[in-house]
Amino acid sequence: MIETVRAIGPLLEAHDFTGIEHVTLVGSGSSLNAATAAAAFVGAADSLTAEAMGATPFLARRRLPNAKAALVVVLTQTGASATSIAAARAAADAGARILVITANGDSDAARLALPTLLLPIGAETIGPKTKGYAASCAALFALAARLGAPVPEPPGLHTALMAALAAAARRAGALAAGLDAADHVMVAGDGASHGIALEGSLKIAEIAGLPTSAYTMEEMLHGRLHGLTEHSLCMPIATDAPAQAEAQRVREVMAPLGVRVEPVEAAPARDLPAPWSTLAAAFVFQHLAVALCLRRGRDPDLMRYPGLTHRFDIKTDLQP
Repeated sequence: MIETVRAIGPLLEAHDFTGIEHVTLVGSGSSLNAATAAAAFVGAADSLTAEAMGATPFLARRRLPNAKAALVVVLTQTGASATSIAAARAAADAGARILVITANGDSDAARLALPTLLLPIGAETIGPKTKGYAASCAALFALAARLGAPVPEPPGLHTALMAALAAAARRAGALAAGLDAADHVMVAGDGASHGIALEGSLKIAEIAGLPTSAYTMEEMLHGRLHGLTEHSLCMPIATDAPAQAEAQRVREVMAPLGVRVEPVEAAPARDLPAPWSTLAAAFVFQHLAVALCLRRGRDPDLMRYPGLTHRFDIKTDLQP
């Protein structure tokens, strides 16, 4: 994570972002989740607005507002997401400044002849995606810093993040031990934490094969909790004081109803500054997905339904 920021930062210095007023972060799957987690930090730069959106909705836009002042960042870790590649082409055709971020220098996305940054992380299997997802977030944090947003790197950051990672692994193991009969995992978070919630629910679904959902905190409170049972788990993300208070309220209300609520506060890294404290909240979900999978006797590197990516034709690097 930190290494990615340090590697990407100097590369970004070669890019001219003068006159940028709006940044659109585009992706799908984990890349969109990373974009959602990072958008608030990118938009913290003076005179900038930022948004995260899926590649397909981006392609459906008829035009870019003030294209010359727009920066479109297409994040595709594999470099093979068909819709993200199409979005990059569309943004370039519309006259926007474009930046492609990928971990695969030999991918179709990297061969678009557009400004491109390579994530220095190499290949990654499914597993607990602490590398690919965290590096994607970190690259966007580096971009936020390049655009003028405050992204501090306090002393001891690496040690604190490693401590948070170890604590997340311990907590995930303890949680998984009581979830052999789990029928649903619901995750909720606001702002940047909504990106963490989306990624957490995705990882548990694709690795452990469990039904999951992800909402903002407000949407979770508007009827979603009625879908949970005594075998379900609700995990509100609480990385600041207001979210912690809301998560505790959910826990207190649902406890007499037999619904288990386990807030995620990124301990012991809760004293880290944003965006690192937000990113640390993802660790428990990554480890929980693997722990749940192993307890069910499944291989974390094999999804429940192999071949779906090919059948849905969403990647450009898959052969029949």
